[in-house]
Amino acid sequence: MSAPSDLLRSVPLFSELSERELTSIAALAQRRRYAARDVIVQQSDPSTELFIIIEGHLKVLTVGAEGRDTALGIMGP
Repeated sequence: MSAPSDLLRSVPLFSELSERELTSIAALAQRRRYAARDVIVQQSDPSTELFIIIEGHLKVLTVGAEGRDTALGIMGP
């Protein structure tokens, strides 16, 4: 498995940072695994984290006026 700084460098947001900057950010990172259909965040949750999808896909949903889920998109590496 790649080192955290190598994974961060592969993300366009971090691609031009120095090795020192990447190492500092990587020290704060936590690797997490989620099962299929797990809810990662909800629309009303405060923004306190940044998620980077290394493998798999994430479905982005919103609840419509009728209470039904509406897919906004699929995200992945």
